[in-house]
Amino acid sequence: MANSLEALLANNPELGVDERLSTMEPSPISIKPVSASNQQRGRANKAAGDAFEEELDLYHAQLYRDGVALVYRTDPPVRYAGDGKWIVTGKGPVDYLAITKGGVVGFDAKVRTGDAFSIGMGSMHQLHWLRDLAFLDNVGGYVVRWSDYDQARWHDVSTVDGKRVRMSDGILIDGAKWLDVIG
Repeated sequence: MANSLEALLANNPELGVDERLSTMEPSPISIKPVSASNQQRGRANKAAGDAFEEELDLYHAQLYRDGVALVYRTDPPVRYAGDGKWIVTGKGPVDYLAITKGGVVGFDAKVRTGDAFSIGMGSMHQLHWLRDLAFLDNVGGYVVRWSDYDQARWHDVSTVDGKRVRMSDGILIDGAKWLDVIG
């Protein structure tokens, strides 16, 4: 680890060392044990999200084959840090951008329980991005798999109440076929 850090600093002198911080005592870290049920729930949520992304990928491939849309999955910006490591350097846009015959569609994909959720602080940039997209006369929204109800819905960004997304405000979609309800 020390060699990787030394190489990173040697190759990127702009990172440097802040002398004001390097002499400070480290703050005590409080680590709470993670319960087995939380770990299991986390693994289940990750598996559900991965399965939904796979379903979306298959649908997007079909849209491309049919000549209807070209859909890109986006990622946050990264830079190479050496030794085979990449560092996320900022926040990316929404999860997906689609170029359709009708214009551009941007959306974020979510899997949620319950019948509503709030956009967290870590995702506010995506909500702003979707609103900017809609302001430019394009389409922005959320594709949400509501796992408690075994259904997915399209939520146009105009239906987001502040930061709150409600299942009842969305349009039911067949599987992952979001374009069918907005196209």
